Amino acid sequence: MIRINVNGNEIDIHTGNIIDQSLAYIDIVAADNLVANRFVDYEFKHPMIEKKAIGVTETNTLEGEVAKIRYNGIGLVETSTAINIGDKLICDLYGKAKKTLGSLYQGRSLDTIAEPGIVRILLSF
Repeated sequence: MIRINVNGNEIDIHTGNIIDQSLAYIDIVAADNLVANRFVDYEFKHPMIEKKAIGVTETNTLEGEVAKIRYNGIGLVETSTAINIGDKLICDLYGKAKKTLGSLYQGRSLDTIAEPGIVRILLSF
C-alpha cells in the first residue's frame, strides 16, 4: 500500500480510500520499548491484557524517547486474531487488538481480516 497525505488525511493511492483522518495526538515519553500500531496505557507502555489504553502508537519508539500517540479518530492497530467490521476491540497481552464482547473496549474495527494483521480502528477512549 502506498500512502500520501492530503490536507491532513492519509490516503491509499491505489484505492483512494482515506486510511487515517484524525488529528488527535499526544506526545509521551515511552516507559518501555513501544511497537508501532499497538495500544499504550496510562503508564506509557503496552498494556496488560484487557487493560484500558490511552491510545495507539504511530511508530516504533525506544524507552525514554518521545512517542506520538493517537487518542482520537481513526487509527491503525495490529491484531492478534481475525477481526470483522464493527467488532469491539480491546488489547491482548502485547498491546495488539483482539475482539471483545465486554463493555470495556478501545474502539471498533472498520475492516474485516481473516488472519492477524492491521485494521483501521475508530478509537473511543
